[in-house]
Amino acid sequence: MVLGFLLAWRLRDWRNPLRRVVESLVIVAWIIPASVVAFLWIAFLDGESGTLNQLFGVKVEWLIHHPLLSIVVFNTWRGTAFSMLLFGAALNNLPPSHLETSRLAGASEWQQVRDVVLPSIKGHILTNMLLISLWTFNEFTPYLITAGGPNFKTELLPIYVFRNAFSYGALGLGAAISTIMLAINLLLALVYLRLLKDRSAA
Repeated sequence: MVLGFLLAWRLRDWRNPLRRVVESLVIVAWIIPASVVAFLWIAFLDGESGTLNQLFGVKVEWLIHHPLLSIVVFNTWRGTAFSMLLFGAALNNLPPSHLETSRLAGASEWQQVRDVVLPSIKGHILTNMLLISLWTFNEFTPYLITAGGPNFKTELLPIYVFRNAFSYGALGLGAAISTIMLAINLLLALVYLRLLKDRSAA
């Protein structure tokens, strides 16, 4: 979420073809199917001829030696794309006069962000936090990249449910864990909705 905001903030004043290229790449990163994304990341992190190894001239089996880090970077990449799109729309709706007034008053860039921008887009921040939290908690795409391995090092909760319910046939255990996950999701949603309601009332 932070990376998405920083990218949106830096791109807000760009009025050249480069901005359109960056925005197009971000949109593509978000809308392409998960199966295609997984295939691309497997090719990117491949230990023999992967793009990452070719760029740095190394021979590292990322998905074997650093599986969880690879999944974290992958999920950050996907979440950054969505956050940038959401915050980009929020910043475009922010009246330029607000920033200009604070700039004339001598506010630094950080002070403008802290005192003008963030309070103005608080609703977008809460919405983004809710969606990112739920999507991350229920993310299943890493299964297409690592299948929960090696040695269960990347077995997230959704993958754990899938493995028990369908690979081991423990449907009852899978259903029980899914129910707990649903309760946690509802709790997160209620907390964020309460924060949004308090903001609207204020």
